[in-house]
Amino acid sequence: MVRGESIEDVDASIAAARTMVARVRERVEARRPSERGFPAGAPARESSARGHLTARQKIAAGLQERMI
Repeated sequence: MVRGESIEDVDASIAAARTMVARVRERVEARRPSERGFPAGAPARESSARGHLTARQKIAAGLQERMI
């Protein structure tokens, strides 16, 4: 990305590279999820009335609900 035969050429190449980095940074920041209106990560867990049941009991209850 940076190249040149003389100090002046290298300096000009560095300036062009910095401009390119600034443009990319602006695009990335414009697409950040926090600005899209939805949070990153998994949604919060809901409290369940089945919290006291064992895993086996929860599975059985879930299967029974599907059969209804």
